[in-house]
Amino acid sequence: MTFRKNSHIAALGFDVERIVAPAVEDRAGRIYIISREGNDQAKKNFDVISKELRKRKIEVLRETCNHGDLFLLLKKYREIIEKEKHSAVYINVSCGSKITAIAGMMACMMFRSIPYSIEPYYAKMRYYASQRTKKKKVEGAFQEAWDYLGTDILDRYVIPIPEKHHVEALGILRNENSWEMKKKELLKGLVDRGLIKQDEEFQQKRSKNSARNKYVFSPKEYATLKQRFIKPLKEKWEAISVEEGKGGLIRVNDKGKNILLFLEGFDYKVSNHNGKPK
Repeated sequence: MTFRKNSHIAALGFDVERIVAPAVEDRAGRIYIISREGNDQAKKNFDVISKELRKRKIEVLRETCNHGDLFLLLKKYREIIEKEKHSAVYINVSCGSKITAIAGMMACMMFRSIPYSIEPYYAKMRYYASQRTKKKKVEGAFQEAWDYLGTDILDRYVIPIPEKHHVEALGILRNENSWEMKKKELLKGLVDRGLIKQDEEFQQKRSKNSARNKYVFSPKEYATLKQRFIKPLKEKWEAISVEEGKGGLIRVNDKGKNILLFLEGFDYKVSNHNGKPK
């Protein structure tokens, strides 16, 4: 395995060698280790891993996250990848839990255009703990696999993410955690944020001195709302449901809430795309 001397990310589980060996082989500059929030039973493993890596002049940075929440993990991976936007990033998907591995693979596919490069890898081990084989103990820390054999770089494809203006629309629809809003209210919020340009011809017909007419919208503006925001959020991203009619409510579903959870605050400028991975 040939890496640039850059950054690794690994979720903490009952492993030592599986995290340490690939980073040492790579001569990595730093490694982010994502541990569980609160009282992590694998804390001893972190202490041993940190000691081994620091002996080899590898910077160790500890992050915490709920290992059972896919979308919080995606947000955490995204934040780390953004910090390492000038680096080659390698995500170890062989440690931690199944959900941390899934999140790591998805992050590679969603945010691949942010850093110099990003690759998921799997650390192969000769021995694995089972009912017949006890876990191997290293300096008081148990590990579920040992005797490192090398790594496999895994194929990653492209998972497109919603464009910035779609995420901003979901932020407006949060609406003080009611997660619903009338179409006109959403249109007002989008106009106020400059996400929909007002119809100049229609504006001229409005009363110049009447504030109440500021939010009287033209058919053209409603058409923009439908085509640029409502239609993709409903049909492509399946993030909302929509009632018929201009006064109909738009409701954000769980999928839309999760999109907002891991993409809100994402700096699309650090990426080479606007929601469209290269």
